[in-house]
Amino acid sequence: MPVPLAVRGLMLDAARLVESPAYYKRFIAFAADWGANAVVLRLTDDEGCAVRFRSHPELLTHPNALSPDDVQDLARYARCRKIELIPEIESFGHSKYITSVPEYCEVMDGDVGGKSWRNGVAPLHPRVMKLFEDLYEETCRLVRSRYLHGGCDEVAWGANLHSMELLKTRSREQVWGEYLNGLNSIARRLGREFIVWADHVLRHEPGILDHLDRSVILLDWDYSEVAASAIAEMARRALGKGFRVIGGPALVWCRWGCRPGIGALRNVDAFVEAYRGLEDEKALGIIVTNWLPGRYLQDAIWDCLAYAAKAMTDGAGVARNKSLPEFVRRHWGAEWDDDWADFFHSLYAYVENRASCSPVWMRPAQPVVWCDEAGLRSVLSEGRTLVPPFARLVKVSRRLARRIKKRKDDFKALALTVAYLEHIYWRAAVVCEAHSKGLAGSQTRRLIEEVNRRDRAMLEALVKDWNRGRTPKLWREMRKSFRPEDRLVSRMAEAAAFTTELSLRPSELERIFCSIRGFGQFGNDEKDA
Repeated sequence: MPVPLAVRGLMLDAARLVESPAYYKRFIAFAADWGANAVVLRLTDDEGCAVRFRSHPELLTHPNALSPDDVQDLARYARCRKIELIPEIESFGHSKYITSVPEYCEVMDGDVGGKSWRNGVAPLHPRVMKLFEDLYEETCRLVRSRYLHGGCDEVAWGANLHSMELLKTRSREQVWGEYLNGLNSIARRLGREFIVWADHVLRHEPGILDHLDRSVILLDWDYSEVAASAIAEMARRALGKGFRVIGGPALVWCRWGCRPGIGALRNVDAFVEAYRGLEDEKALGIIVTNWLPGRYLQDAIWDCLAYAAKAMTDGAGVARNKSLPEFVRRHWGAEWDDDWADFFHSLYAYVENRASCSPVWMRPAQPVVWCDEAGLRSVLSEGRTLVPPFARLVKVSRRLARRIKKRKDDFKALALTVAYLEHIYWRAAVVCEAHSKGLAGSQTRRLIEEVNRRDRAMLEALVKDWNRGRTPKLWREMRKSFRPEDRLVSRMAEAAAFTTELSLRPSELERIFCSIRGFGQFGNDEKDA
């Protein structure tokens, strides 16, 4: 029989978007109700600190960051529900919360060639080690947990003068090992088991393992893999070196956006099958990651989380067969039937990859939410008019809404997500079709007025949902830090503003149409204007 997973975790990416303590408590309670026993609370990233550190208030901090008392309260709430709240402090890469402030610009590190988007702090720099000693100590006072997560993924370093000096006498693998061992020593002095992301140390630069203390726990993440055998092989590499290892699949990440597709569930399944079959006490379990809450509506992914928790608790086969019917019954008080099966199975199947984080062969991808001339030209160049039938699922969701007996706002958020997907495909397809038919004159004006009307209606619905559960107007701030496709609401605001501009000057849309080869072969309707 497979060994039960000791760690069954979900993740809150508070560092990218700080949400309310009430929501975090609800998330923790949900995790406990569905059989998870751990929640990772990410407290730092490039965008800032999700908690107002008393020891270092000078660090870049989110405007609505949690207070230390908030974090302590969450930790107490988690303990009462037998949830291990695992704080994460990014300690190598993803460190602009440190290096973007003047006090710490001297420890900024990065790629020697300057081409990578990744960043880092200078490893083993005395100021860096003292800073993390302070942050770890304060975090451990706030959260009484067995574990402390130190991050250390997606790092670029070696350009800092301090790093260059180190590399004159040591290999990169040695510096990596010494640095992580130093962080591990701080954590262990504070009575914590130290976790790091394992992309560099296990996958990209495995020579680091020879210099790494065996007490460090490796969290091996791979969000594309759907073969349990490949995941198990990577885990055995760590186990064979004497390390403890945790598996790391993902639900929402940059491939998926506002909803994970079926590939995300198969990624969870593969990790569950691999780790349940390892039969090694050093294979601790799984933490299912979920990234950048600004990509999705707050209450629209509970079904995904229920699936992941069910898989970790009872196995992938049970999750595939029973998790969604159980979720519909427990969460919404509705009876599972063919309509529900159609809705969920179709939804996961219809969701396509986004172009980001997807290889070229994974096409077609979700359309660009065009909000300027360049984006519109990109959509027109692709010329896609055949789209997934989300419009049908919108109709199904309206029937299902009448059956919901509790938590109706959650279903409204999910139904709005489906409507959003239908809308972004429609607005791309309708301009491509208009371009291919050579529409002009009054037809062009009516077209852009209809797109604008629907854009503004969708924006109003998205903002209403955001303001119900998140800090009002904070969605506007996301423009400063995130790529367009990673900020659902503000991207639609930009799209609505652009189509408003075009509706006032429809000749601009016609100009764009005319500038692309092939337009106008069917004539125009100026005589009908």
